Amino acid sequence: MGSTAIHREDVKAILRKRYGSVRAFSSARGVNGQQVRDLLRGKSGKARAVVATELGVEPDQLVITQGKLPLCGSDSSKPARTHRLNGAAK
Repeated sequence: MGSTAIHREDVKAILRKRYGSVRAFSSARGVNGQQVRDLLRGKSGKARAVVATELGVEPDQLVITQGKLPLCGSDSSKPARTHRLNGAAK
């Protein structure tokens, strides 16, 4: 089976949409809030089963990513161009 990679900000957004806050999710599910924060930082997996169930994913398939998010509408593979005025100053 493959893994399901979800960015940590997306996980927090889903939990906030459903519960109002990550803290409210922790209280509703009976999980220590610090365990959820540690899971989102990649430091602990104690809350993995509860968060995975909430997201509809098997716990062993859940991978929480922390990389940079691309800006909306931008292509991160293209190198940034210098500003037209800065390019002439060189």
